[in-house]
Amino acid sequence: MWEEPVSDASAITDGHARGEDQGRNDRRLLTLAALVFLLSLAIRMTWVAFARVTPISDFRGYDELAVHWLQSGHFSSVGSLAYRAPGYPGFLAAIYAIAGHSWRAAGFVQAVLGGVASGLLVLLASRALSRRGSVIAGLLHAVSPTALAYVPVLASEALAVFLLVSGLLSLAASQERVGVARCLLSALSGALLALLMLTRPAGIFLLLAFLLLAVYSRRRRTWRATPGLAFLAAPVVVLSPWLVRNHLAGLGPATLSTAGGENLLMGNNDLARLGGFQEGVIERHNLPEKLQDGLYREEALSWIRSHPGRYLVLSSIRASRLLGFEPDTWAAKYLVPTEENDRAFRASFLYSWEGATSEPPALLARAWRVELRNAKVLQWLRVVIAPLLLLSLVLSCLRWRNYSLILLPALAYLGGLSLTYAEIRFRELADPLLFIPFAGFLADIMFSSTNVLPRPWRQSRAYLSARETAKAILADLWKEEAPETPGPADLSAEETQAARRQEAVEYEFSPVSLTEQRFYLQQSGLQSMRVARAGDGLSCEMVSSRDTSSGGVGGVSFRAAAPGALGLTVSFLEPGNIQAVSLAGYDDTGERCSFAWRWQVQDGQRPLRGQQTYVLVPGKQSGHFLPDAPGAVGATREIRFLLEVAPNASAGFILHKLDLAAGRGKPLAGSRGT
Repeated sequence: MWEEPVSDASAITDGHARGEDQGRNDRRLLTLAALVFLLSLAIRMTWVAFARVTPISDFRGYDELAVHWLQSGHFSSVGSLAYRAPGYPGFLAAIYAIAGHSWRAAGFVQAVLGGVASGLLVLLASRALSRRGSVIAGLLHAVSPTALAYVPVLASEALAVFLLVSGLLSLAASQERVGVARCLLSALSGALLALLMLTRPAGIFLLLAFLLLAVYSRRRRTWRATPGLAFLAAPVVVLSPWLVRNHLAGLGPATLSTAGGENLLMGNNDLARLGGFQEGVIERHNLPEKLQDGLYREEALSWIRSHPGRYLVLSSIRASRLLGFEPDTWAAKYLVPTEENDRAFRASFLYSWEGATSEPPALLARAWRVELRNAKVLQWLRVVIAPLLLLSLVLSCLRWRNYSLILLPALAYLGGLSLTYAEIRFRELADPLLFIPFAGFLADIMFSSTNVLPRPWRQSRAYLSARETAKAILADLWKEEAPETPGPADLSAEETQAARRQEAVEYEFSPVSLTEQRFYLQQSGLQSMRVARAGDGLSCEMVSSRDTSSGGVGGVSFRAAAPGALGLTVSFLEPGNIQAVSLAGYDDTGERCSFAWRWQVQDGQRPLRGQQTYVLVPGKQSGHFLPDAPGAVGATREIRFLLEVAPNASAGFILHKLDLAAGRGKPLAGSRGT
């Protein structure tokens, strides 16, 4: 493979100016994330203020554990030392220690965590999506009916989602750093994952995915053991007090929870049918906690070994439930959390689970009607969303490198539940991650971007008109950064490109031999760049540097006299990672720019993946290429074709053909390689 060495040419770009542009982009993203946080917080605070929820079932168990812990100083419940992990009861105990035994105070704290999670989800999604797509991801979580339903309930969902999103964001930030900073952020991610495991033991399914993300840079395709060791050290430190306590209590050296064996058996037995589990198979034995957990586990594993086909069927049932149409019945109970509904659900629980016979039939009937009605609403919502969500998940898998930060944890968690035991309520922890590719899909439909779709979506005129109206209203915070370069405001990109093509009829073009042409590689802020032959043209692939905050610039430079027009035939590689495309002419010193065009790439104006031809005339707009210099050709001796690549990303182009024309009716002398 023919390659040229990469040479330093920092003069091709103003690094300070690009740094300022990136700083403005970062501040704008932070502003949008803050706005999503405030919206989500306002919705959740209002929800908690009007909600009336009394803890029942598992939620009452969390409350009793927290109260007992505060009063006695010991974490335990009747007959159990570690059936529940201490994360969420400890969270409640901390709130009760400050605000008293107040369920409403816990709801308000969970509202704050949910709002913060929505804002952080915007920042996490920005690692894979455009700014608009990132905001949509945060908004999806802000208004998610099931996420809202759990806010006033003493359930671990709000805390678990906050820990998951924070941990992944720390992991993403670590990949943008080097040395000690990367190790510290990796350790922070490990600590947050450990807290998640103490809150929801099923978080252990995420451990391997987090570790792979810690040691492998998806952008730079490099492996580093040190961040992985720092990541693993943090869970050891955070989990050690709980594991040591359980070991000293006779539960074994690595017991996170004694509920694992019971859950595994409920999910894998002869009676498990449509739901992928059967609770009735559990028989309580008068055995120590550790022995009972081991007995359940061994019985489940023995059944799996002797029924491999049925086990695979049950696993597929659990996976289809998690990704399918089935509504979350616990969320359905609290979708309309009025005082009357709360009384009805308390009565229903006492009647069904504790055998109370004095509950009024009217309350029992109300509980049944309300839950059924709300479940139908959630089911119809799933019928609309689930197919699109699954489609966006598949499309994001086709771009797995860009979405690995999201895909690995989401698939690891859902896969772990599918292989063991799952309730629909467990889906809540995966939803924020699944919202990210779904938001990218919605952004592609709304703005003709290419977050997950391979080509821009064709939009109706009515939609385009409505979008332009909305953009005008929200211009200050919503529009993408673009240079304030004058261009014909009354012409579309297609019309200006057509005009240049028509004008080019009067020019006589002469092709440049790209494989013989002597050229120089230009770069700034790149980790690597490779140029090779591609038929009669050139391919240029580049990866932005690991320690840059504003991306990288790279491309090719040709020795040529001043053209009156250019014909550029090019294919762009990974166009979603391209921030800008520029083509400019310089004098012998390489400092004075005589003519230039710049395409500041926006969501709705991303380069297409296929081969395209652009006809460029100095001083005139052509498609999305805007003039970036006066257009006086002057003493041009060098033409540079450059890309600006997003931070920690790869992109490139294939330059199939370059044609130059000196002027109307005159061939360009000396346009071939020197």
